[in-house]
Amino acid sequence: QIDLMILQYGNGSEATLLQQTYSAWGIDTMDGLRDYLTLQYKRNKAIEDYAKSIVTEEEINKLYEEKIFGDISAKHILIAPDVDSNATDAEKTAANEEALKKANEIISKLNNGENFEDLAKEYSDDESNSANGGKLNDFVHGDMVTEFEEAAKNLEVGKYTTTPVKTTYGYHIIYKEAQKEKPELKTIKDDIIEEIANDKLNNDATLQITALEKLREEYKVTIQDDTLKQQYETYLANAKKQLEN
Repeated sequence: QIDLMILQYGNGSEATLLQQTYSAWGIDTMDGLRDYLTLQYKRNKAIEDYAKSIVTEEEINKLYEEKIFGDISAKHILIAPDVDSNATDAEKTAANEEALKKANEIISKLNNGENFEDLAKEYSDDESNSANGGKLNDFVHGDMVTEFEEAAKNLEVGKYTTTPVKTTYGYHIIYKEAQKEKPELKTIKDDIIEEIANDKLNNDATLQITALEKLREEYKVTIQDDTLKQQYETYLANAKKQLEN
């Protein structure tokens, strides 16, 4: 992390980096920076561990039943709207409508018996796999954007989506080649816990404060000075309020 910071913020110079860290954090030595980053890392790990500790078996089973599936083999054709980031809303809307129209035309060609791989080679905007007929690497839950994952999961093997699937990339036509058996819960339980914990942290910013509170309680850290204790409690309350906003 320090090597990256030297390149990004110090233009390759430790001295230049320290000028930045002193301005931001009051840190003016490399040892001080290492101590700061080490503490930050340990704090983040403690927060992650706490988030995992409050994941319930009910949450684990729910995610397993609703979202987990066996490896899917699939191909796709992507039609991306032909528009740049500086386009007006009207231009973006027109480009999306044109992309949707083109995707529906390709589905009509499939309905008329044309070959999926040939159409992918001719029309797909996904340059990473269009030359291979749209063939994707096998994927599981979490590998694809949600809309793509849900559509592929619900598709029958040997079928293609008869309605274009919209994602942030554009419109997809997905062909499902095969799907393996769903893995046993015990083999992926740790991954599920991590996903749920990350969701909790993303959806509740105050959890990072709560985690450190609970850690201090667990190790029976107490503040004897009344004034300092009041300041600490006020700090926590304000920090939570700030994160909620």
